Amino acid sequence: MADSTTAPAPWLYQPVPTWRTTLLRYYRSWLVRTMVYLVLWRRRWLHPVAYKPTVTKSYPHQPKLRHRVFFPKDHDQQKAGQELLPLYIDFHGGGFVLGDAELDDDFCRTFADRFGFIVVSIEYELSPSVYFPGALYDIAANVEAVFNDASLPYDTNKIVLGGFSAGGTAAFSVTQILRKRGYQIQALVGFYACLDMYTHTEQKKRNRSQRSQNQPDNLARAAPLLTWAYVRAGQNLQDGLLSPVFAEPEALPRHVYMVSAEYDILSHESEQFADKIATANRDHNARGDGKGEAIASTSERQPLGDGVDGWREGTVRWEIATGFAHGFTSESVAGTREEGSEAYCERMYERVARWILDEVFSSQTK
Repeated sequence: MADSTTAPAPWLYQPVPTWRTTLLRYYRSWLVRTMVYLVLWRRRWLHPVAYKPTVTKSYPHQPKLRHRVFFPKDHDQQKAGQELLPLYIDFHGGGFVLGDAELDDDFCRTFADRFGFIVVSIEYELSPSVYFPGALYDIAANVEAVFNDASLPYDTNKIVLGGFSAGGTAAFSVTQILRKRGYQIQALVGFYACLDMYTHTEQKKRNRSQRSQNQPDNLARAAPLLTWAYVRAGQNLQDGLLSPVFAEPEALPRHVYMVSAEYDILSHESEQFADKIATANRDHNARGDGKGEAIASTSERQPLGDGVDGWREGTVRWEIATGFAHGFTSESVAGTREEGSEAYCERMYERVARWILDEVFSSQTK
């Protein structure tokens, strides 16, 4: 840690704001949502992109929401019943307050066309219209509808959930709900996911690397507003659905790929979560009691190699995108990207997809 000064003590429960603060934050949250919506609408109108879904779908639970479905470009619809494809469920970022599923069209089309997945990008209602935990149960109901959609020719033994920022949070939280309902999720992927609502933002800033201390961090400034919009006063901030870093490892799959950014205040909790799952896997293997989910043979923790910063241990990967900030995978609201991020993302998506196809899915046949 670069800063040894004392950070504010965290709250176990979401504090109750004053009525003035509540009104101000409510106004600001809707103002920011509206501004982002207008900016995205203008950009999409002036610069339409080619990354379009194959089809959009809605389901009875929230019929107004349109989920974006991407089939591989070479997929033959006539043979849909004969060829079952792996399924990747994607959740967009935005702090549960901003954005929409269209933000991830580039990623979804890439994953579908290059690696042969059916990718479903889930649309979800935004805060402060909805709050935790109801928002997550709404998302889970829509994912469950995807699983039960007979028109999607996917392999039920090859399901992965993943997301960006708050979308990563949603993936890790919704998985806990779905596994309790008997659905098998083979792996999780989190791109700079928020996994700890308990630790104070100031402490998260101190947890960053020495090089990160002088880097601007827009997320740190926005965090209080986003948290207020999503989390009601009095909520336990160590609830495993809200803060997956506190979830029991048994509630989650053993295959996890975490990607964090060096200049991101969320990078520490990303590695903390990866370490927790790796340790649980190691303890499970050491017991050798045959209880719980089968785990592939693990190895000692090793660097990722090939010029990529991070580590691997057994079924867990933790990658840190050196020199990048939160949200490096996509354009900013202003329409710009961090220098070098596009090339990095292309290689990173390749690594994640190869891990899923060559390690996660292949381990099921051993």
